Amino acid sequence: MIKLLHTLADTYKAICFLAVCLLASNILSAQTAAVTDATICNGQTAMITASGGALYHWNTGATTAIISVSPSTTTTYTVTITTGGSSVTLRSLVTVNPNPTAIITGDGLICGVGSTTVLTGTGGGTYLWSTGESTTSITVNHSDIYSVTVTNSYGCTATSDIDVEWSPIPTVRIDGVNSSICSGSSTDLTLTTVNATAFFWSNGASTPNITVSPTTATTYTVTVYSPKGCSATASCTITPHPCASVGDFVWFDGARGNPNNVQDTGEPGISNAVVSLY
Repeated sequence: MIKLLHTLADTYKAICFLAVCLLASNILSAQTAAVTDATICNGQTAMITASGGALYHWNTGATTAIISVSPSTTTTYTVTITTGGSSVTLRSLVTVNPNPTAIITGDGLICGVGSTTVLTGTGGGTYLWSTGESTTSITVNHSDIYSVTVTNSYGCTATSDIDVEWSPIPTVRIDGVNSSICSGSSTDLTLTTVNATAFFWSNGASTPNITVSPTTATTYTVTVYSPKGCSATASCTITPHPCASVGDFVWFDGARGNPNNVQDTGEPGISNAVVSLY
């Protein structure tokens, strides 16, 4: 409280004293007003707080002391803080750090009992797997969904996962193979398989059974795949050879007492004969 006296001089003194009080009040409000900065990872929300005033007006349009923001890049926000008729404008810097990109490489299929697959994480500085391991790579031997959380130098994180499946290895055998055939003839290659649904022969065929007529010694290889992609192979070699030929008919050599490997007069042909060559 300021007491005013009746003298003119005292009145001016009181007014000057009052102005000093108002000026001091203004300075005090500017000194006590404050606003926080924040650092977040991309995609996160920051809470920034203004204090020291009665009224707040942000450049976002908000009028509360505390606001939440989710910038995608580093952004400066301003707030005007008002107290007792005076105001001050302050800036808040929200720094946005980049997130890492988590990637898992490796075969997502384990084929056969006792087999394993190696999974490798990339994109960060540190790694934490769902198995509890903190190495870059892990070795697994059973089907499951495996995930890795990677953290970069800013402390920002990202997660990736992979579904690892297990499948038995198919079996395959080429049956009925006649490895030696007469030149110009053909032979059938027939497969016996277990857990195989796709077939790929070295000659381009994709059926379980094929017929081949090689002109030279040829190795045929087939790769079969299980429904999930595990594979097995089998092969055989077919070699063609010149074979003896038989005429249109046979005869009884020596029917006239002169066996000479030539069909003589009086040695008629024998019909319906079956000839086997060894």
